[in-house]
Amino acid sequence: MKKGYIYLVLTALFWSFAGICIRFNNQSALFISVINAMIGVCFNLIFNHQKIKLNKTILFAGFCQFMMGVTFILANQLTTVGNAIILQYTSMIFVLIYQCIDKRQLPKLKQILIIFVVIVGMILFFLDSISFQGLLGNIIAIISGAFYGLQFYINTKENADPYSSMIVNFLFSIALIGFVIRDFGNVTIVEWSAMATSGLICAGLGSLCFAKGISKVNALTANIICMLEIIFAPIWAYLIFHETIGQMSLIGAAIMLSGMLYHLYLENQINKKSVGNYHLSSNENNNIEVIKH
Repeated sequence: MKKGYIYLVLTALFWSFAGICIRFNNQSALFISVINAMIGVCFNLIFNHQKIKLNKTILFAGFCQFMMGVTFILANQLTTVGNAIILQYTSMIFVLIYQCIDKRQLPKLKQILIIFVVIVGMILFFLDSISFQGLLGNIIAIISGAFYGLQFYINTKENADPYSSMIVNFLFSIALIGFVIRDFGNVTIVEWSAMATSGLICAGLGSLCFAKGISKVNALTANIICMLEIIFAPIWAYLIFHETIGQMSLIGAAIMLSGMLYHLYLENQINKKSVGNYHLSSNENNNIEVIKH
C-alpha cells in the first residue's frame, strides 16, 4: 500500500511538469499529445519489458484514458485553465458514484466530507482564474472528469492491467497523427526539446508510475493523491519562472493537503483493523485445529 502511495506521488510530480514544457511550445495541444504518446510508447517498450495483455476491461480503461485526454484538451481551448482543472477533478465524485453503483451501497459521510474539503481547497487555489464564461468548455471539462474517474475505477478492477491500458491509450492518441502531420515542418528545435522532455517525464515516467501505483491503491485514494499535481505545478513555475504564489492559493493548497492527509490517515486506520481482524481469525482457526487433533 505504501509503495502505491509513493508511486502516485511521483506520478503527480512527473505529470505536473507538463505545464512547464508547454510554456516553451506554441504547437497545438493535439500535436503535443500525439508526440507525447509516441515518446511514451517508445520509453515503455525500451525500459519496461512487461507483457502487454488485452481484454475488454483493459481496452475500456485505455479508451477512458484517451477520452479523458481529448476532452481535457478541448476544455482548455474553450474555458479557463482553472475551470478545466477544477471541473476535471470532480473525478473524485464520479469515482464515488461508480463505486456506489458497482457495490450497491451508499458512500460514507467521511468520504463525502473529505471530497468537499478538497474541492473547497481547489476552488480557493484557482480563485483568481475561475470564470462563469465558456459554458461548453465547462461541460466538456466535467465530461473529462467523468472519464478521468472512470479510468481510475476501471484500472482497479480484477481483470485490469494498468500498464497495458496505458499503452492502449497511447496507441489511440497516435492514431490521430493524420490530423497534425502537416505541422511537423513548423516545429522549432526548442519545441522539439520541450516535447521530448515532456514525453519522457510525463508520458514516460509519469504513466509508468501511475500504472504501478493504481494497481496497489483503491481508485478514490489514487485520485486524491494525484491531485498533488495541482500543487506541484505552481512550485515548478516559481522555481523556473519565479512566478509568485498568491496567499489565497497557499490557503487552498493547505486545505487540499489537509483533506488528503486525513483521508490517508483514515484509510491506514481501516487497513490496520482489517489486518488485526485477519490475524485474530487465523489464530481462532489454528486453535480449532489443535482441539480437533
